[in-house]
Amino acid sequence: MPSNRVLDRHYSLAFYEVKRDEKKVEEGLKDLALVLGVLEKEPSFGVLLSSPLLSNEEKSRLLSKAFEGKVAGDTLFFLNLLSRKKEFTQESLFEIYHHYRHLRNAELGILEGRIYSAFPLNPGQVGALEQGFSRKLGLKVEFRTFLEPRLLGGMRIYLRDRMVDTSLATQLQTVEDNLLYEKKGSF
Repeated sequence: MPSNRVLDRHYSLAFYEVKRDEKKVEEGLKDLALVLGVLEKEPSFGVLLSSPLLSNEEKSRLLSKAFEGKVAGDTLFFLNLLSRKKEFTQESLFEIYHHYRHLRNAELGILEGRIYSAFPLNPGQVGALEQGFSRKLGLKVEFRTFLEPRLLGGMRIYLRDRMVDTSLATQLQTVEDNLLYEKKGSF
């Protein structure tokens, strides 16, 4: 079942407000990350919890068995709500997690950026980029990374309304454009 992004964001906002009121925003973020990690490893778990073939009681038992003692009680309640509403999918949890993180970052004054790279970046590389941009902008910066093999090498960094493109694909396109321009100019 595809994710309903608007509904996912409403769920995320409601959960965020509960955790913020309890002063446990970081706990909520960690809990959602843990659940998302389980769904990434076992996507069939999300399919099972969204199934109309299971009763709400059976879903609740499965959730308790999987997460009781690993996440906070209100997080477990939230997960039960999602499963009863048939919204317990990897796509929905991904959207809920990232919107929750966005709300937290906005409240803390953290800029969010995206890095697209041809090859996976290790945490040290991402951390160095975050520190460099944070120092340059005078604000804390956090990046999400995405694999984009079409870049061939290098990366594209998006932050606010800016893009820094050091990708090999763009450099090759620039060379091609320059060669075509020179060829047209030689006639």
